[in-house]
Amino acid sequence: TDTLFIPVQIPIIVGLNLLAHAGLYISGRYHPSIMASLGGTPCIFLGANSHKNMGLQEMLEYKVCKEYHSCPTHEDIKEICSKAAKLIGHQEIRKNIEASAVERAEESIKIMEYLD
Repeated sequence: TDTLFIPVQIPIIVGLNLLAHAGLYISGRYHPSIMASLGGTPCIFLGANSHKNMGLQEMLEYKVCKEYHSCPTHEDIKEICSKAAKLIGHQEIRKNIEASAVERAEESIKIMEYLD
């Protein structure tokens, strides 16, 4: 949809669908990054006030886990743009992210069986 900005008022299922099919997602927000990852959308993570984004990258088996400052410097912006150009349209990366998300979902189902 060539969407650059998704408003907060968007229905959650519509937002999930947009994020899951996006070419790339750049944000410091944890839950929308999960939604994007469900469809294999690669994410570039900005800083947040917790360790969650780094943990998400580890769970999804990102080769390089990195979090940029929430107010990126000019050098950060250059690096983000370079990384974005490499990630957009890279089908193998999408497949790897989606496969990792599926594995984590299957693991969570197994955990639920132990709780019954």
